[in-house]
Amino acid sequence: MDRDQLIDLARRAFKLARDNTTDLAAGQHTVDAREYTSPERHNLDSAVLVAGPQLVGYVSELPAPDGSVKAFDNVCLHRQSQVVTGCGTAKRFTCPYHAWTYDNTGRLVGLPGRKGFPDMTVKSDGLTELPAVEFAGFLWVALDPGATLDIAAHLGPLADELDSWGIGRWSPLGEKVLDSPINWKLSVDTFAENYHFANVHRQTFARIARSNCTVFDSYGPHHRLIFPLNTILEL
Repeated sequence: MDRDQLIDLARRAFKLARDNTTDLAAGQHTVDAREYTSPERHNLDSAVLVAGPQLVGYVSELPAPDGSVKAFDNVCLHRQSQVVTGCGTAKRFTCPYHAWTYDNTGRLVGLPGRKGFPDMTVKSDGLTELPAVEFAGFLWVALDPGATLDIAAHLGPLADELDSWGIGRWSPLGEKVLDSPINWKLSVDTFAENYHFANVHRQTFARIARSNCTVFDSYGPHHRLIFPLNTILEL
């Protein structure tokens, strides 16, 4: 993001904060409850997730980058158990069910009771490889083995902006998992706004950032939200 764009966004944010308002859509939109419960909509959502790239991590999480990144279905060829859990570094991944073992290129390298599986070939058969690339400091994976990943095309006008932040040089400090009985659409609707700050986060976020004050820009299937801090009025 260049300096002129940063200045423009800061001016927009300052004006909204000064006028005690927010960017608004052209009109009110009502979401039918079936958007969250319809099996048909679920199937459409699933198709979108499978077809599109998924952001799965940061380049800085790789202990020794070698210029490429690979991803595999975490599914053993035999009984479909997960081969590995958690994060870390390993040269071998062994299924906890029947000890079928794979190397870090996905190849099957260990097969107990090999005579019972005459059609399996060690060092030839292996885990299903998924398309994986690095872009803008992030690691991206496609869930469809036959997909072609073009992250720049997927992000459109946001691609250069995301790349400009240099996120590949950042180091994650940790992670926190929130386990709630809600689907992803409800979580996005609930958390991707600051309309609720003044009431729900009165003693935390609302002391730092403006409530119900957002600079919003849409880029096809993507959007950018900017939540101005309270100190912006000091400008």
